[in-house]
Amino acid sequence: MPETTTIRFEDAVHQNKLSQLILEHGVVFSQLKEFTFSYFTGDLSLLVQYLDRFTFPRLSKHAQLANLSGSFTAVFALENNRFIGSAILNHQNIENCIIECFNILPSYRQEGIGQMLLKVIEEMAKKGQYQRLSVLFRTYWKKANIWEQMLVSNHWQSQPPLMYYGIVTNPLLQQQTQWFQKASKNCPYEFLTANAANFHLLKNDLYQGKWQHKIPLALDPFQLPTLLDEQTSFIVKKDGLIIGWMLNHQLRKDLWQITTVFLLPEHRGAGPALFAEFLRRHDNRGQFNFMIQPNNKKMYAFAKRYFVPAGANISEQKKFIKNIK
Repeated sequence: MPETTTIRFEDAVHQNKLSQLILEHGVVFSQLKEFTFSYFTGDLSLLVQYLDRFTFPRLSKHAQLANLSGSFTAVFALENNRFIGSAILNHQNIENCIIECFNILPSYRQEGIGQMLLKVIEEMAKKGQYQRLSVLFRTYWKKANIWEQMLVSNHWQSQPPLMYYGIVTNPLLQQQTQWFQKASKNCPYEFLTANAANFHLLKNDLYQGKWQHKIPLALDPFQLPTLLDEQTSFIVKKDGLIIGWMLNHQLRKDLWQITTVFLLPEHRGAGPALFAEFLRRHDNRGQFNFMIQPNNKKMYAFAKRYFVPAGANISEQKKFIKNIK
């Protein structure tokens, strides 16, 4: 799994408190070599307070997203009654138990502790009569290859990608490409900045029959209005008629995301012109990312053809499962 920071003083304090919490409230599940593996079910806020800085992905992010609103189990690895690693299990239902977080402290890696912790999780799932374990991770994580090798060596099965993630760190390089120059010339489209007035036009236009049953729910143009970046978001018109839109959101000070791109089917060839317009508006404000559904093969092919040669990186959200016998 991706590395965490080296233990600092404040981390050591939390490690001591966490170790005490585990000894007081945890239940010992097994002993492997000199390591003890315990589990804890109880007040999630206690875990967030003491465990958060030692988890990957961060437990607090899961809590904020209510991913752990149901029942959960925290599994701990200890050496000499001292916390050295953990995993958080989310019990969706009796059919599936998800590993939400998994991390071993840096100074204890490369010793097989992760392998042991994974084996303990599998035994706990078997004892709990779960039918399947699953885990999701992204291939751009620093230690994703190690995590994948560990899963494969324990006979977990890889599933088709759930999502593709694209990252463009240098937008100016994209503007130097031939496709950008070509798409910028003799453009037959009109681009309306996605402000309140133009959104009102779009909303009225969507009541027309030409839009019926053509817009997937995931491409709803009115999602996340408070984060909308008006500078780079626009509505597309051709010959005076609205034919689509590109909406982008500013996730933080230095990060933007292309969130929704949609064109009526008869205008799908306009893709390069839309992305060229976005790049002109975005200029050199900072990196941006985008997500592609696995079934959107045309968008994936577009990104590979146009963005990747100029330095963009496309990674996957992978899923592994293991059926429990």
